[in-house]
Amino acid sequence: MRTDLSKWRNFIDQSKDRALSEDGRLSHKLPSGTSIPAAALVAFLALLGATPAPQSASLDTLIRRHVRYVFVIYQENRAFDHYFGTFPGANGIYTAAASAHGFTQYNPIAKRETHAFRITDANLGLLNNARTLMDAAIHSGAMDGFVAAEGMWAQTLPLATQQRLGMTDPAEAASAGDLSMAHVDCDTIPYLWMYAKRFALFDSFFQGARAPSSPSNVEIIAAQNGETEYKRYGPAGPSYTEQPKGVAGRGVPMWVDLDPAWGPYNAADFSEQKQVDQTYATVLLNLEGAEAGRLTKYTQDVADDIAFLRGRRAPAVNWTWYEQGYANPADPQRLTLVTHHLAPHYFGYIANDASMDRHVADITQFASDVRDGKLGDGGLFYLKGGFGNNQGLKPPNAAPNTFLGDDDHPGEANVQIAAADVAQLVNAIARSKYWSQSAIVITWDDPGGFWDHVPPPEWLTCPDGNPCGNGERVPLLLISPYARTAVVHEYDDQASVIKFVERLFNRTPLATLPDEARFMPFGPRDASAQTGDLAGGFDAARLRGERAPIPASQASIPDDVVRTIPAPWSCDSIGVRPVPPPAGTSDAPPPGFNPRALVVPLPAPK
Repeated sequence: MRTDLSKWRNFIDQSKDRALSEDGRLSHKLPSGTSIPAAALVAFLALLGATPAPQSASLDTLIRRHVRYVFVIYQENRAFDHYFGTFPGANGIYTAAASAHGFTQYNPIAKRETHAFRITDANLGLLNNARTLMDAAIHSGAMDGFVAAEGMWAQTLPLATQQRLGMTDPAEAASAGDLSMAHVDCDTIPYLWMYAKRFALFDSFFQGARAPSSPSNVEIIAAQNGETEYKRYGPAGPSYTEQPKGVAGRGVPMWVDLDPAWGPYNAADFSEQKQVDQTYATVLLNLEGAEAGRLTKYTQDVADDIAFLRGRRAPAVNWTWYEQGYANPADPQRLTLVTHHLAPHYFGYIANDASMDRHVADITQFASDVRDGKLGDGGLFYLKGGFGNNQGLKPPNAAPNTFLGDDDHPGEANVQIAAADVAQLVNAIARSKYWSQSAIVITWDDPGGFWDHVPPPEWLTCPDGNPCGNGERVPLLLISPYARTAVVHEYDDQASVIKFVERLFNRTPLATLPDEARFMPFGPRDASAQTGDLAGGFDAARLRGERAPIPASQASIPDDVVRTIPAPWSCDSIGVRPVPPPAGTSDAPPPGFNPRALVVPLPAPK
């Protein structure tokens, strides 16, 4: 079971003050004290939701004409500056803004300054991405507390945990702090930089909630992490899941990495206690359209949503959540499954209904589904890795059963193996009949403890009194025949992915569905005018036929290259020159730096 490993995942201060407040900046809210009968609310919202107001009707129409398949490759724990801080044209680490927001930070363990530095190592150690630690690192927007927060956390881990994670010398905690300032470039992740050069790279895309992986994986399907449920029930969640009492982090909004209420579970890595049922609408429910009326289990908190969707009579749109280790006969113990990333199974109405749960599958099924043309006439497809990798790749210079993961999680995944599995997925799409109608989104769930210099926006207060809504910047790549070849500065967050899908398939925003609308602004952010919908990543001239679509060959990487570790490509191979440090500024690692101070031993068959 998850023992020492769970402590860093659930390292969070449990606030006793659960009072919600608001700053008045959101508009999707019913007046205080308003009580509208459910039937009337459903009918009213059906009229409002029949034609969602587009950001740009002409552009929406063009995108709908050409794009029918959306693929979301959802990786783990990388900040924008960590991966693309020196990409030409991006808001990166050698800007005046970065200099003023944490480019140099004090390391209290090493008793020296640490500045942003470049590394080429693909095996990087573990950092902490817990909410309270990130609050300290972000430091009210100063962005200068990452080194101290990460180092002090590593230093205060129990001795047994330090030893289990390979940190035998407490002084190495200084390296854990330093690691937060490390960045890589096209010499280390050439495939990702190739996509950024040939397609669209978003440099103003933010994490939806300042939280670790489980809440962020829920964010990408719900545009929230439980605020609606909090307003309905309070922090304990619904009464039928209130037992046992006193479990750290259990309840809503979700802030920690407890496993979902419904399995399956990894036989070796699981949390003893499970998260409460998440009872609000998701984009997956939204895509069911009129077919949502078939649902009967755990639907009490989305009953009005279901009635609204039935009334609108929109046809169902295909969707699948593909995840590694979910149902792979070669992995009967599910040792490659990271259960707390299994977002659909946090929702009882999905996990307990065969008509919806049939859309959850093992990622090994994806290639054959694409090859055999089983994706339907269009749809939304999430692709999620885990503790293993689909190509059987082995990390060089690593201890046995370490760095085998492909979901990019620090301490668990070799960054080149993770990028290689992304490339394999992109190759499958690019070489298929779906390429000509596809939009591939590659993004990361949270910054993972790595420094980013852009202060996160703050536009809502969460139940623990801290900022809620947007977390740190994370990368997003948009690959499509109709993508711009540019760095896109459109302000977006993880709800923007859902907003794009809803506009593409003409769905009512989650925030205006009846069971969510009555609790706004505490709920989904997919109707907010403060964020975009990824439309800025599309080339209108390509959509209009004035410029040729990008051919599939631009997205494809030779199989022998993808399967070679270390990666045989570099900056020279793809023709990109990273932004160099200013004269007199070194990008060398600090003295004594160990990139692998903390390494996670992955579950192995016994």
